Amino acid sequence: MILNRYRSLQLVVLTLVVSSLWSCNKTEDAIENVSSEIQYQVVDIVEGTGVAAEPGKLLDMNFAIYMIPDTATGLTNRWEGDTAYKEYLVINSKHSPENNRPALYDGNSLFPGLYDGLEGMKEGGIRIIVCPSERAFGETGNGEVPPNTPIKVEVELASVDTIRDITPVDWSKAERSNDGLQWVILDEGSGPRVKEGYGIIFNAIGKVVETGETFDNTWVTGKPQRMVVGDVANPVFPGIVDAVLKLRVGGRGRFLMPSNLTYGNKPPNEFFPPNGTLEFEIEIVSMSDDVIDIPGDNAL
Repeated sequence: MILNRYRSLQLVVLTLVVSSLWSCNKTEDAIENVSSEIQYQVVDIVEGTGVAAEPGKLLDMNFAIYMIPDTATGLTNRWEGDTAYKEYLVINSKHSPENNRPALYDGNSLFPGLYDGLEGMKEGGIRIIVCPSERAFGETGNGEVPPNTPIKVEVELASVDTIRDITPVDWSKAERSNDGLQWVILDEGSGPRVKEGYGIIFNAIGKVVETGETFDNTWVTGKPQRMVVGDVANPVFPGIVDAVLKLRVGGRGRFLMPSNLTYGNKPPNEFFPPNGTLEFEIEIVSMSDDVIDIPGDNAL
């Protein structure tokens, strides 16, 4: 099954801050000493010189998030490496590689204080954003962050990128198989053709034709797909197997898959309509006759 990685990415910073990354155990005193008497502040420690962050762009950034106690001083100074504030540290993306991934800069992805605080920040910059609770998680709190808790975010902006979208093609010029698969080869590639029984690593963008919604984009997530082609122990829907078998290593193609090659009339969730058509752009990164480790959260 294909997981909705791209849509998850759109909520990555909200998710990081709200739920899954509250991994540090704070003492009860640390939580009780948090005050809401904090003013919103945005201060540049280092002014960047590169491209400025804009809504709709993809931001590659490191960040550290702290709860702010009553005893805090130097709110607009960096706390990284300061042992006095270690127990208030909620997450540091530098020390959490699985969470250090690009985030979409939009109002649905970021809590209000962070969304506003990133405005105009340039690549190479380091910025402190101090958020009163009403511009963070308000009266409800979230995860290990209690209600009415102000937070401080230290952000290092590495790059600002445009989200790569699926390559448009003229489907009237596509090749077509008897079972309805259509394809256009965008890049022939110079490596061997993909074979059944071999492990492959590949990039992919997937969209639902009927809605235009993107459900996977590994060029954005930075996590290519892995699978053993035709492996009955880890099956994928037929359209994916048919598609990759038409490519060489280094090759890239666009594929249009009718429902008989995907989920049919029983999709896995409401995101995919019954008897819906899916379109993909797929690029083969590598192929090996060795067994490829398929991680538990693999998107296929």
